[in-house]
Amino acid sequence: MQAIEKPAIAPPKRYSLEEYFALEEQAKSKSEFHDGEIVAVTGGTFNRNALALNIAAFLKYALKYALKGRELRPFCGDVRVWIEKYRKVTYPDVMAIAGAPIPYNNCKDTLINPCLLVEVLSKSTMEYDQTEKFKLY
Repeated sequence: MQAIEKPAIAPPKRYSLEEYFALEEQAKSKSEFHDGEIVAVTGGTFNRNALALNIAAFLKYALKYALKGRELRPFCGDVRVWIEKYRKVTYPDVMAIAGAPIPYNNCKDTLINPCLLVEVLSKSTMEYDQTEKFKLY
């Protein structure tokens, strides 16, 4: 009896961070960068978006007074964060910085200096957000 050869499975393509940014500029949907892998981000819902917006509004107005003159600048959804230690780029639902934004490598949509990262949990993202992503943040 002859042995049946299994077809070789090619390893997933690895991308540089620069390739990821170039692909994201052309993409119709968002993806995260996970140390060479590009991972699609699930879409939002009306409720999830409303929650994120309410959190950002609260941060903008209510916490301004708690920070004693330091302005907290929130961002929603379309601004990424570069986490250098883990070589990952993520899209937090809400991100805030204290002071001036510090972009990664002059990118206009990727920051390196968040002081707060918020994820609105959903059934489709809860496990990732509460485990792996939580450890990154």
